[in-house]
Amino acid sequence: MIQVQSLRYQFSAKQNEILNDVSLQISQGKLVAICGLNGSGKTTLLRLMAGFLPLQQGHVLWKQKPIQQFEAQELAQLLAWVPQDFPTSFPFTVREFVMMGRHCWQKGLFFSKEDHERVNQILLDLDLSDFATRVISDLSGGERQRVLLARAFVQGSQAIFLDEPLNHLDIKARLQVLQQLKTFNQQQGVTAVAVLHDLSLVKQYFDEVVLLHQGRVAHKGPPDEVLTDQNIAAVFELALSPSSI
Repeated sequence: MIQVQSLRYQFSAKQNEILNDVSLQISQGKLVAICGLNGSGKTTLLRLMAGFLPLQQGHVLWKQKPIQQFEAQELAQLLAWVPQDFPTSFPFTVREFVMMGRHCWQKGLFFSKEDHERVNQILLDLDLSDFATRVISDLSGGERQRVLLARAFVQGSQAIFLDEPLNHLDIKARLQVLQQLKTFNQQQGVTAVAVLHDLSLVKQYFDEVVLLHQGRVAHKGPPDEVLTDQNIAAVFELALSPSSI
């Protein structure tokens, strides 16, 4: 579904490359985690694959089509983005915010009956129906993250990208978010790519993991094969075996 070929990226000529000759392929319907030290290029890679940063060297293909050839609406129909959090300065209700996910499919001035039905179902599935009329600024961090997931699910895209979606969440909220993502993946066949730090959760919920080290793909494959003590110690530059920490 997504092919990354020989990506190189740096923010300025005075800085070292953030990404250095990165190539990988992500298949339809897979749950893929991107892990590595801070500064290893995880979020930069995710943003390049999403078309949020201009390509400098290399290629990103979605279904064999270069990402820069997609119109914004067409790309939104392919990809939903879940950030760490979102500004709460605007007094949107949960329903209003989630409904924004349908904009890329909107054909007229008003949302369709199908749009409203889809929003209602997703709010029900994510236990957000009772929150529908609440203002998003009044929600907790975990509740806001579920609202972000709801907007992504409502969008009806073929893939969901999540940039460190578990930051600032307690363990209960983390498990809820990942279980909801996995359930949606299993039911809808949606591809999901997430930048994460908790390797134990990667092992529990994800099909594949990409380990980045100093801007390169160090390892990629099923978590049980990739997340060995030796690989973790090398990628995270640990002096001790991870099992002893």
